[in-house]
Amino acid sequence: MTFAILALIYHLEFVPSSSILYMKEAMPDLPQHAFYQTLENAQPYLLRYHLGSDDGGPIWNSSGSIENNGEIEIEPIEAVSLGNDLYRLAEICNGPFSFLQLRWGDEFFAHLTLGNELAITGVKTPLSYQHYQLITSRAFSTDDPLSEIIHQFSGGWEVVAVGMLTITVPMVRVDAFELEALSIGWNLRTARLR
Repeated sequence: MTFAILALIYHLEFVPSSSILYMKEAMPDLPQHAFYQTLENAQPYLLRYHLGSDDGGPIWNSSGSIENNGEIEIEPIEAVSLGNDLYRLAEICNGPFSFLQLRWGDEFFAHLTLGNELAITGVKTPLSYQHYQLITSRAFSTDDPLSEIIHQFSGGWEVVAVGMLTITVPMVRVDAFELEALSIGWNLRTARLR
């Protein structure tokens, strides 16, 4: 119960109603990069999925099939409907309190059930993006050289709770991106998710 209250407080205090719109308002100088455009027109949903043994979920195999054992979690998200029960995740509304193993840009299959509730049925594999998550003490903005590199590699980034930096780049460009980031002092290999 305490966790649910903390997640709700976080959502009400730190998550704008539409994070992509918020990013455009908060950073008007942010160029309109292709990655951010793929997240536009996101709608709010409740995503229903099964937790895995490590309390994260959903758990899927290399073909995208979901393991449907474990406790059921229902969590607020924003997603773009791509048609034919395919959705692109645009925002995890519980932020650092989320159990969701998918990240923004990841695509998944789900059935729309009650109202705006989505029941996940699979993950589109192979994943299109590599995600990185790290805590940084240095200020991060669109002026940071790493921000420019991220955008040059058709990726995106966001900072939540002051220093929790999430970076996303296309999977096909990961090696070159990591080398370029390393050339300016950012070793991101250890920050890879999945």
